[in-house]
Amino acid sequence: TLLTGSTLGNRVFQKIVRQLSGLGKIPSRPVEPSHEVKACHVDVVVVGGGPAGLAAATHAARAGARTLCVDEQDRGGGSLLCDPGFGLGDARRAVDEARAAGVDLWTRSTAIAWFPEDAGGLLGVVTPAGFRRVTATRYVYATGGYDNNLLFENNDLPGVFSARAVGRLLVRYGVRPGENAIVAGSGAYAERQAGALTDAVDRDLRLARAG
Repeated sequence: TLLTGSTLGNRVFQKIVRQLSGLGKIPSRPVEPSHEVKACHVDVVVVGGGPAGLAAATHAARAGARTLCVDEQDRGGGSLLCDPGFGLGDARRAVDEARAAGVDLWTRSTAIAWFPEDAGGLLGVVTPAGFRRVTATRYVYATGGYDNNLLFENNDLPGVFSARAVGRLLVRYGVRPGENAIVAGSGAYAERQAGALTDAVDRDLRLARAG
């Protein structure tokens, strides 16, 4: 935000800021959608493809319900892909079980809007194929929990990671996030993170010696 002591100056600077940020004028007529909009109805829709969401969707499908699971990531698994205590195999098994039960899993799909007053509920979902208007008899939200960084000075500097981010680098991509690491915290999750970081260092040293 740019502010000056002059009212006229403020107006000029605000106009410049709006132009720089790409904000323009509201269109005078409806904009044609860039992708086809389709409607979809199921018995149960689950928002979130992590362990809880996949489990809920799997049980619903096994009970005979037409079930849809929506997840914004490129693959299902959620926290299974971020916790060194699990891994890609665990995520893959959870996804395979859900699909075997009959769950329709949409990945790279984001639930962006909920309209409770529209005929019992309407969920707006953006998918790679376009916008979907999803209605269901039951809605389940399993969007997961996220750890927060500890509150200390400069905790947002480069090199300070949340445990989930470190876990994703290690488990999902096999990337060690740095040369030296300090794990701030305690408990089983912190111990798994510290162990995984140590294993990653040992792995990289073995690769370096082999190379």
